[in-house]
Amino acid sequence: MATLDLAVLDRLLAMGASATATVMASRDLLAVIIAFQNGWHGHTRVLVHLFREITSSDATLHARSLATFADALPGWIARHGKQDFDRLFPGYRRRRLVHYALILGRVGVLESFERCHVLHITQQDLQLAGQHGHLDIVSFLLPRISILHAAIVMDMAVAQGHLKSVEALHRAGAHASEAAYAQACANGFAHVARFLYNAGYRYFPWSVVETAAAQGHLDMIAFLHDIQYPGLDTAVAIAADGGHMDIVEYLFERRPYLWYATPASRAHLAFTAEPTKARGSLVLAPDNSALSLLVARVLGAKDLFRLLVDFQRGCDKATLAVRRRLRAVDLTMDDAATALPTALAPVHKVFPAWTAARGIERLCTDFPQQLHRHLVCYAVMFNVVPVLECFHAKTALELCYHDFELAGCHGHADVIDYLAATYDAPKLRIIMRAAVGSGQLGVVEQLLRADVALPDDAFQLACESGHLPVVEFLYERGLGGSDASPKHIVYRTTLRGHLPVLRFLHARSFDGFDKFALLHAVELGHLGVVQFLHEIRTEKMYGLVYDAVPGGHLDVVKFLHRNGYSHDIKGVLSYALTQGQEDIARFLREETAFKKRWARFSKQVAVKLHDIRKAMQHR
Repeated sequence: MATLDLAVLDRLLAMGASATATVMASRDLLAVIIAFQNGWHGHTRVLVHLFREITSSDATLHARSLATFADALPGWIARHGKQDFDRLFPGYRRRRLVHYALILGRVGVLESFERCHVLHITQQDLQLAGQHGHLDIVSFLLPRISILHAAIVMDMAVAQGHLKSVEALHRAGAHASEAAYAQACANGFAHVARFLYNAGYRYFPWSVVETAAAQGHLDMIAFLHDIQYPGLDTAVAIAADGGHMDIVEYLFERRPYLWYATPASRAHLAFTAEPTKARGSLVLAPDNSALSLLVARVLGAKDLFRLLVDFQRGCDKATLAVRRRLRAVDLTMDDAATALPTALAPVHKVFPAWTAARGIERLCTDFPQQLHRHLVCYAVMFNVVPVLECFHAKTALELCYHDFELAGCHGHADVIDYLAATYDAPKLRIIMRAAVGSGQLGVVEQLLRADVALPDDAFQLACESGHLPVVEFLYERGLGGSDASPKHIVYRTTLRGHLPVLRFLHARSFDGFDKFALLHAVELGHLGVVQFLHEIRTEKMYGLVYDAVPGGHLDVVKFLHRNGYSHDIKGVLSYALTQGQEDIARFLREETAFKKRWARFSKQVAVKLHDIRKAMQHR
């Protein structure tokens, strides 16, 4: 819609009735005047629409919309003034817009609100300004708030690590609290901690060294080292446990000693109590004994230190990487057989290189006992027999049921050969059962050659697991089928929906392909099984469609409905609506409407044919 300048409109209307007639004769000008009757110009309408879009309760904030509003608002205020501002932009919505401006750094919105005398800064606004740390927002607020309010912004900016805002607030005289400075140290914002330390702050939390080492904040460790903060001897062990090799190397390169004359707790107290005298009161040099000098000389040389670590079978960077990946694997997961290969894939990327460089005999010494079970699972899944041999020869580690089951599921021939030669028949039967259930036909044949007996329910297990090659192998040899009736096997296989196995069993004249099998297939939504049972002319049941409704099996409902399975369509429709199955209800409505249309059409055709026959008879 076009817009009309107020001055032009006033000039036109002041010309009198003749000019008014001319205006009324112009369709475009008349449309502009009618559109202006609500008192809003076009740019006012756009601005109000943007304001409502941004501040509505269910709005998704778009930075582009906010930028457009912020850019257009100063010009609108300069043109229209502030008399209608509060009416067009209500106060309860302005609060939300102020929050958005503080979060995204749109200082123009705050300036425009201030120009109209509607800007009110609350404590929540101050916290948002400090939390997001936009320097232009902080610079705008500083002349308008007190030092006490500036301290609120300062605390949030320090805790969130916004250095430029912290510098501006410090120049304005704002002070950070001890809690904010401690939070910055705990979060690893070394640049903020260093600036405030140079400004005279000494509020270190008691666990600053432990937290920085455990979280891997190298910059924070470097800052503490630069100010000669005591207690860094404990950081080496903590960083090593967490796998932060960069911190370990940094400390060994710059601090060639691991203990101090002053205990850590007493040193911390002296460091924080009198910061001006702290460095003079602390003894930070190592003992001048022969042993300390020797340790300092050895640890100061990185190559010599690495050599000693390797000789002592210590934990180097590559070993730390393997340990970290192993600790990330959860062996207690429910679907371990399928999920563990993915979880152990990162280990497989680095473990072959580790064993090639160090030898398999280093497993027992370089990896703690709690990771041995992880390595056994890895060896079973990725066919690394030397790992199993190493643990069997050098430790008292015994494989558990879970390990034998994984071996059968993954079916590596080398692993099976080793286990068959090492363990007795009861444990090998665990492998056999897992191999049958997971379809590992090669493992089944391999264990049969080693005289390992099949479980009594092996044939049923293979059928209900859906592994047709294993089913065929066992059936041809008459193995593993003495524990269940044929009807029960068909029932269990139908529940799982394994159509190829069902076809195989039907071809061998197994019992159980009756109306109850069809009922179970319908209830569980196995469309392929339903179609197969329909093909072999299984006995039908009235109202079978009802059983497909609770599970939402629309494809089964369509098949049964279109293949003559008797049911009350209105009753099924009502039942589907009761169960919340809208797709099934929609399909049945469409079918009902189609049948009605088809009935009307058939009746019309019958009437026409009847009329034609009568006309032909009268001729």
